[in-house]
Amino acid sequence: MTSAIIAQDLRTGRVVYYKHDSIWTEIFEHASYFNNSKDENDALAYANRTCKDNKVVGVEVIQLSERDGRPSPEKFREVIRATGPTVGSEAKR
Repeated sequence: MTSAIIAQDLRTGRVVYYKHDSIWTEIFEHASYFNNSKDENDALAYANRTCKDNKVVGVEVIQLSERDGRPSPEKFREVIRATGPTVGSEAKR
């Protein structure tokens, strides 16, 4: 099963995704996707360290499935977090 790591940036309040090279990105498509538990656990350890450094909070692993040939969050909550608010044009990304 494919997964990604998600958190919330403490400076901006935005949802961020873990990207290789110890970087967080706001763009879901730029996130690192993990197909094995070792890589996921290594990235999760880094993500939790940045949480302790007060850069992000709410670090979680989310499960992904393939839709239209691309990884996509499985849960509706994570789809909303990846694509932006469902109301208000000024709030959309």
